[in-house]
Amino acid sequence: MGRSKDHSGAIDRFQQPGGKPVGPRVLVVDDEVAFAKNIASLLRHRRFDVETAVDGIAALEAFRTRPAFDVVLLDVMMPGLDGIQVLRKLKAMAPELEVIMLTGQATAEIGVEAIRAGAFDYLIKPCDIEDLTEKLRSATDVKQIRRHPLLWPRTMVAEVILYGFRRLTTDEPLIRAFEVFNSDRRKMAGETLFIVDSEDVLQGTITQQTLVDAARTVHAGENITWEELRSHPEWLPDRRIGDFLRREVVSTHPEMSLGTVAEKMIEHRMQSLPVVDGGRVTGIVRLRDVLRYLESDEAEEN
Repeated sequence: MGRSKDHSGAIDRFQQPGGKPVGPRVLVVDDEVAFAKNIASLLRHRRFDVETAVDGIAALEAFRTRPAFDVVLLDVMMPGLDGIQVLRKLKAMAPELEVIMLTGQATAEIGVEAIRAGAFDYLIKPCDIEDLTEKLRSATDVKQIRRHPLLWPRTMVAEVILYGFRRLTTDEPLIRAFEVFNSDRRKMAGETLFIVDSEDVLQGTITQQTLVDAARTVHAGENITWEELRSHPEWLPDRRIGDFLRREVVSTHPEMSLGTVAEKMIEHRMQSLPVVDGGRVTGIVRLRDVLRYLESDEAEEN
């Protein structure tokens, strides 16, 4: 399918319905106009302050002439200035600006290049709107965006595992998953919770969208968002986590190379993966951590 183009204007400003915006100020840059407008509309419904730009030149102009943006959502593949070029120019203009790269043609090489050029994260189309919303909020959280220097290169999954995640089992009530998503511990695990049994054997996954969909089973016909559900956890059904699991789960193991796991995560469009050792979940790895530590020559080889 060809890309939809709109030549009526490079910048499209969305006014917020139902009151002033309360979320971060976001610039969405994508030459697929229908996609950019859809993302902007969904973010507007969540009360973000959103502008869109159809190419890199329009994005740079918007950044120079508009009030400061909190975060830029930037497509990688664009005519003229591509996303990486725009990223470098934006970071040169405002080093503190957070930029999230978004692409439908992901590769580990581009991911490594984007992270090393200063991108906050590297997401793969199509991405869930609730995951994207959470990522945009994380990008504006000072505690979340603090950078740490790379002290040494890392080559294996075992060197980037996050161990401090909250284990959830299939028999726990659904509200427990909701509580984890609303705790500081959730920020370590990303946008997906990996569910285990009493022996720590992987059983499936739960996402914020899973919980939204579960609430909609009780309130049929209601267009519930994650932000609304956060204020009304009583909307969740009194059911077990196991009743709503997605059972097909991709995983990795500690000895896998970072290049291989990066390709695996990109192929399956996963921002985090469980690490399984001896049949049991020992921790998780995040794509942005893998790309940050991945050596460029290893990315090219894979």
